Amino acid sequence: MSTVKGNVLEQLYYNNKAILNSEIESSLIKEIINCIKNKDNILVCYPNPQYIISLIIQVVLRNEIENFKYNEDPSKRTTILIVSKNKELLNILKDIYLSKECIFEICKIQHKFLMENNIFCNIDNPYYAKLYWKHILNRYYKNDIPEKIPLHYIYPISYGYHTFSQLSRGDMNKVGRKDNNQDSTFFITSNSNIINSNQVNYDYVVIDYSTIDKNIPDFPNGALSFFKKPLDEKVIYFNRKKNVKNYLIGNEILEYYNSTDRNNDTSFFTTNTEMISSTKISNVNIEYVKADFEHELENAFHLLMRLIYKRFDSYDLNLLRTLLYNIMKLPVEGLHMIALQDLIHFLIQLMI
Repeated sequence: MSTVKGNVLEQLYYNNKAILNSEIESSLIKEIINCIKNKDNILVCYPNPQYIISLIIQVVLRNEIENFKYNEDPSKRTTILIVSKNKELLNILKDIYLSKECIFEICKIQHKFLMENNIFCNIDNPYYAKLYWKHILNRYYKNDIPEKIPLHYIYPISYGYHTFSQLSRGDMNKVGRKDNNQDSTFFITSNSNIINSNQVNYDYVVIDYSTIDKNIPDFPNGALSFFKKPLDEKVIYFNRKKNVKNYLIGNEILEYYNSTDRNNDTSFFTTNTEMISSTKISNVNIEYVKADFEHELENAFHLLMRLIYKRFDSYDLNLLRTLLYNIMKLPVEGLHMIALQDLIHFLIQLMI
């Protein structure tokens, strides 16, 4: 089974309309569709920031349809940590629907695989509720299941900053009370510190750098970073990780695909024409200015990483990160060697 047919995600709906993929978006999703299974580090730059939502859902569905077979526990639901400051993200996800045929087909695929591998899935055990959606939804909708079901009924959403609350599923959370043993599929937070905490046992992390101002210096393998602009200063920091797959889609590529531009069918999307206009750069002059303090900067970051590994106080670490980040953003002529040397001396004192 595939939830993608041509350029239409025929099983997903937003505002009661099928979610559309342009040709370039279809090509992109084919490239990264197995990122959860492979724990790929992926950098995507695309001028439509809303596309990250569609992209995340598609890779989750791929994992639920096919790649779950490779998990240590194939009966475990996929869990994605999303770090974003997009205030509309939760509302958009809440308003996305999935066809009941897709839901029942996924249940059938997973149940068949688990039974063939001698995993008994007791219908009364809430851990396996994800296999019995037809039964659960029949009771909830009183034997009249609609054609489209809210995505978060099947793939629950939790949100929060330090702690997480699950979005209610249905009237009086009746659906959620039947499926209350496994973690949510989507954990949404603007707190990047959750990445390295043990609070969420996630399979993959998505960082929405189109809404996050600061660089996130340390996170495990298996991350997708989404940028709106290829000239974002944070791109270079993510690329310091090993084996990063880069998909930077700028003006020239958008121009190439413009012949297959789609209609702006819903407010969820931006047309290729609008994206081409937003990425057009008429003139850029880049000049390298040699600085005498490059070694000092490298040394400062090295010492900061050592403090992170030593689990130094998180509040003080955030202050140091902010200080270094602001130093990096200063023009060369505004940065003084003495200030950097003082900072490095301070970091060394903390190490002692």
